[in-house]
Amino acid sequence: MTAHAITITVLGTPAPQGSKKAFALAGNRARVVDVNPKALNTWREDVKYAAERALAVTAEWERDYPAIVGYFAFCFDRPRSHYRTGKFADLLRDDAPDYHAKMPDLDKLLRSTWDALTAAGVYRDDSRVSQVSATKTYTGQGPRQLDKPGAVITLYGMKP
Repeated sequence: MTAHAITITVLGTPAPQGSKKAFALAGNRARVVDVNPKALNTWREDVKYAAERALAVTAEWERDYPAIVGYFAFCFDRPRSHYRTGKFADLLRDDAPDYHAKMPDLDKLLRSTWDALTAAGVYRDDSRVSQVSATKTYTGQGPRQLDKPGAVITLYGMKP
């Protein structure tokens, strides 16, 4: 099995896809819209732009791999409540969590990101993503994390 890799670094606040609202219209019709269209569209554009830049410098990447393995690390800013006060305001509290275990949902973040990667031409369809590892953490934590909100995405295209 041969694997080619591409790493995409996205700067911007990750936004989920999946929550919808339905509005009744005249004549028994309904309109369904995303709950967060502005944030979602901004995130998709951020991912698409970053993916297009990565594609431009990764000549060996192909969009038609039969299977893709993906590693997604989403990074969020920490709230002020995670930090101490006074002259130690730049230090984390002892009870500050390591992982971002609140909204948005990880599966919805993946959905919005996969669609943006498809739109950028990274792969033909997100159905080819056959294995995923994903995390939600806070900025500045560990080797795969960023100092600003965003995501680090590493994809491996698998060929027989």
